[in-house]
Amino acid sequence: MRDIIIRILNNAPGALKYCLPVFPGEQGTKPNVLLQSLALHAQGDRNGARTVIEGLSGSRELKVRAHLLQAYYALTDHDWRRALKCTNALSDLAAPDLFGRHSDLKETVIQYQQLIEKAAGGDRPSLHAYRKIRRAGPTAHIVSYPRSGNTFVIECLKYIFDAPSYSRFFADARYFSNTCYDGEDAGVVIIKDHVYRPEYGKEKAVVLVRDGRDSMVSLFHYILSSPEGPEIIATMASFSDFLIWASRYYLFGFWADSIALAIESQEAGARVLFSKYEDFHNNPQEILRLGEYIAPDHIVRRDAAGMLACAASLKEKLKDVPEWGFSGSSSARTFSSWSANRGGSNWRDIFDADARRTFHELGGTEFLIRFGYETDPDWWRQDPVG
Repeated sequence: MRDIIIRILNNAPGALKYCLPVFPGEQGTKPNVLLQSLALHAQGDRNGARTVIEGLSGSRELKVRAHLLQAYYALTDHDWRRALKCTNALSDLAAPDLFGRHSDLKETVIQYQQLIEKAAGGDRPSLHAYRKIRRAGPTAHIVSYPRSGNTFVIECLKYIFDAPSYSRFFADARYFSNTCYDGEDAGVVIIKDHVYRPEYGKEKAVVLVRDGRDSMVSLFHYILSSPEGPEIIATMASFSDFLIWASRYYLFGFWADSIALAIESQEAGARVLFSKYEDFHNNPQEILRLGEYIAPDHIVRRDAAGMLACAASLKEKLKDVPEWGFSGSSSARTFSSWSANRGGSNWRDIFDADARRTFHELGGTEFLIRFGYETDPDWWRQDPVG
């Protein structure tokens, strides 16, 4: 155990600048909370060991160590689900961020997970045992390219099912893991995602589709409102540059790539139902159609007035959130430099000739026509404003 713990604490560079080892035969002072946790665990105070590192703030390296130690403690207690939950959190910390950059922690996390398996020894069950979702109740994946109505639909589905929602993204408050869930829960579970995943298999998925041009305009606003957004946008001279950047570096790629994956999965036999942004925003019956597809026997509310009130409440909550709105001088300045006719979120006011051509060359036209947003394959050659 001593060797494993030392490797845990020393594997990623730079995180021990104020944490000195205190094992026998080694000298050190001012042990930080990681070492305090280890000391408590060695003394038999396992609850204290876990508590002292819960919610550890600071660098990602420190958070990785905290998750790893929590997983190790769970393994020593033979609490496999908690151990798997912690290793899942480790994987998310090492995943690429929204701007497509891969963390330098990836290899370190792989080493950590190997150490966990080694520490558990022959008493460890397969880490693959919990990957498939086996719940008593219906599980529904609500998938959309970012800025395509995912939040809106989920809130309405929560209303008609009186059910909780979760997210595939660890940073969100209600994270759903394939490794840790209540398999005996007979209720509906709604899970948010931004890309259709082949591993959904025969689980039901609703894929939400919005006009890709409006989605890309909205995505621009969202990214610009992020801490690193202005620096990223500053490298672009036009909206065409933004579309190319998204296709190359954004975590979820370009709009058309996301739609194509869902269509290919459906054609291969996946249980996928498509719904258009305009339909579910303007017609409460579309939400009920989605509910009937997911789990008709679990619908507890069918009143259109209640759904409209739910939607209105959501809009009220989000109207002052920068990434959901169009306020802010930096956004206005950027758009005014790209389009002399900016008039809100309408793509026609943003897409100049270069942006239209780029959207087409990235494969967007095929899916605009497929979902009825265009009928002319040469739409991109025409000026929609002039």
